[in-house]
Amino acid sequence: MKTYLKTGGSLLAFLLVMGLLLSFLGMRMSRPEFASNYYAAGSVFEGMYGLKEDSLDVLFLGSSHGYNSYDPQLLYDVSGLRGYNLSTSRQGPVVSYYWLKEVLRSQSPRAVVFEVCFLFHDTDEPSLRIALDPMHLSGNKLEAIRELSSLDPELYDPLSFIFPLIRYHERWKEPRANFFQEKMTHGQNWLKGYFPGFHVFNEGDDYAPFEQASTEMIPGAEMDVPDEYSLSCLNRMADLCSREGITLILSSSPSTLWTAGQHNFMADYASSHGIPFYDFNSAEIYRAIDYDINTENLDTGHPNVLGAAKITTWLGDQLTGQYGLTGKEDAQWVISRPYAGVVAENFAVYSANTLEEYLKVAQKDHYTIFLTIDKEYEASPESLAELEKLGIEWAPGQSVCACIDYPSGSVRQEEVFLEGTYDKELFKYSLSLEKSRASIILNRKQRVTNDKHLHICVFDNVFRHLVDSSAF
Repeated sequence: MKTYLKTGGSLLAFLLVMGLLLSFLGMRMSRPEFASNYYAAGSVFEGMYGLKEDSLDVLFLGSSHGYNSYDPQLLYDVSGLRGYNLSTSRQGPVVSYYWLKEVLRSQSPRAVVFEVCFLFHDTDEPSLRIALDPMHLSGNKLEAIRELSSLDPELYDPLSFIFPLIRYHERWKEPRANFFQEKMTHGQNWLKGYFPGFHVFNEGDDYAPFEQASTEMIPGAEMDVPDEYSLSCLNRMADLCSREGITLILSSSPSTLWTAGQHNFMADYASSHGIPFYDFNSAEIYRAIDYDINTENLDTGHPNVLGAAKITTWLGDQLTGQYGLTGKEDAQWVISRPYAGVVAENFAVYSANTLEEYLKVAQKDHYTIFLTIDKEYEASPESLAELEKLGIEWAPGQSVCACIDYPSGSVRQEEVFLEGTYDKELFKYSLSLEKSRASIILNRKQRVTNDKHLHICVFDNVFRHLVDSSAF
């Protein structure tokens, strides 16, 4: 009898270890390449699980339109409301619904803001898994798996969600030298799900907001009705929020692709269900926040840092004013405040147009600056003054390769060649000027792409990435 018990115990232990190993390998292989050092989907969801119980006031859900639009840290800074953004790329409403249920296991948000763009578009299986794979194994995840499996048993194999290795085993063949190495951003959740956009659209001259208010119908336009399944998910979200006493707010971000038919459906749905709907493509709101889709979007449908600031600030005013939500000081949001400042500073570097402006905004204690200037560069007096502030010893007719590392307080420069390490000595840099031909190699990548006379690269040691490469 003892032998059977011992054998059974050993078998159980073996199966447990194998299960844990398969789960570990599956999570490693399912982890997608992160779109930015500002954002890692896995870290965003783990950050939600890491919040103190009942410490959340506002939950944001939706697609990439949502994670570019709603900045929880800014919301806290302007209103004291503690927000968190669980939007993901191409997030379908079924995922939004089940993540709402999952959040309610540990949090009691007073408002849920849902960006509605992907009510009208099909999501895909990889995008769905990006959002669902990080969900801890719970009744909600099992329920979501059963529902998806009923829609397509082959595409959504239930075991592949519990053991992602089943779905991602082919990735062994992919050339990933650092397959088991943690991505730098993994485990970091400084921005609480917000993904700052840095580009500037500059292609929206033909865009005009609808003259109708958010809940007014546009005459002569048909309704674009979502598919039945997506609509059922929205209905379930609305019912769940109603039962839990949560204010559900529907929102549409500024977009050149947003149609009158989509507006009409949402206006009708919101009015008939008694749910607030804020269409930022409505002239009433668009003009109230002085929005400019040309300069405050990064593309056709996603706000950049400037646009997100206007949208988030306006929403904060509605939440505290119209809905009476009150803020509360919380160390979880206080501690992440400095990172929002770094984002703003990085955007200023990215957006600088002149060398004088560029050099001024680049003088921050979290930057490492790489610079080459050849003998033919003609500097303005203002540029010379800013170069001196950087600690560069240079005069017209000379050449210089320089590295200014603000974190360490060091300035290194040579005439035609300079090399060393950066980012806590993890990576190498190599700067050179051979026959006035500039080269800036950072982490084995060439950053000089033209034949101008001054080249500059700015590396951010907080988010640990190259903010910008420019030439003048």
